[in-house]
Amino acid sequence: MTSPTGENSSNVGRIALRLPVFWRNNVALWVRQCDSAFVLSQITQDETKYAALVSMLDPETLSHVSDIILSPPAENKYVTLSDRLIREFADSEHQKIKKLLTELQLGDDKPSHLLRKMKELSGGQLQDEFLKNLWLQRLPSQIQTVLSVSSETLDKLAEIADKVADVALPAAKHVREVLQRLDDYGLTINASKCMFGCSEVPFVGYLVNKDGILPLPEKVELIANYKQPTTVRDLRKFLGILNFYRKFLPKAAHIQAPLHEFLKNSKRNDKREVEWNAEAINAFNQCKNQLANVTLLAHPSQDADLALMTDASDFGLGASLNEITSHGFKPLGRSGSAKEPEIKSFWQRWKKFFSGLKKK
Repeated sequence: MTSPTGENSSNVGRIALRLPVFWRNNVALWVRQCDSAFVLSQITQDETKYAALVSMLDPETLSHVSDIILSPPAENKYVTLSDRLIREFADSEHQKIKKLLTELQLGDDKPSHLLRKMKELSGGQLQDEFLKNLWLQRLPSQIQTVLSVSSETLDKLAEIADKVADVALPAAKHVREVLQRLDDYGLTINASKCMFGCSEVPFVGYLVNKDGILPLPEKVELIANYKQPTTVRDLRKFLGILNFYRKFLPKAAHIQAPLHEFLKNSKRNDKREVEWNAEAINAFNQCKNQLANVTLLAHPSQDADLALMTDASDFGLGASLNEITSHGFKPLGRSGSAKEPEIKSFWQRWKKFFSGLKKK
């Protein structure tokens, strides 16, 4: 094949040609892609187009058109082969209707893509209203709810459905990915204990949302309404419930110190009465108020800088882990404890030592 200028355009075209992989699900569309590739590569000769098409067919597909391959026509080889492929792999009208009514599902497609497939299968033989009802049945319920009150055209509804899906479906896709990952590793979950599509969930005593964690409101209410303990055993129980949320309570060791004094040298089921004084009553009320006004502990950001703050006093040791943000420190967690007698004695000796150095 020689161009008017004498250039061997067949050789040039053969170098640049890139045909798409054979697509059995829609041969007609695949042939149109091949036609476009031939145009871009400036290939016009029937023999070249025919040979290129044959080279893209796998053995199973070749068996369907073996008569043409073994005895090609003298003329129009490319058109003969492409038309035969389209007829061979095209769905019958019965298959199209069956696929339209029962097999075609949304999956991970956009709603508009699903509608386009349904229109292709219907071949323009179905009225829009019937096609609309079939299409809506295959959409998630939250999208159906939005579209059911709209009187827009079918194509306009598809645009609206895509926008709703961009907001409503990512979470569902994420759930599918998580469940698939669990299945891949042979893990089983109890569906009755799972919660999906929630903005916050209770989990082992905490309320977890996208921003962080907080104590459960019912637990906070329980502690806020806790009656003043009358025995050492009741006081120990109160402190146990309170300190489950110790990570939320700054200066907990300092505030609770007067209450811990009652627990010294006591037994677990000690029924001695607590001899309340003004300092202890104030500490008890402060503990309850403190939990009612806790700040949210944020989820850590992967790329954020962190600041660990530590401190010690005559009553205890404490630390807090904070995320450094443009608005200041954002607490991630706190920890602290009252000093054991040995640590407290050691601390007192060091304080005395440093106090002596300052005087000198």
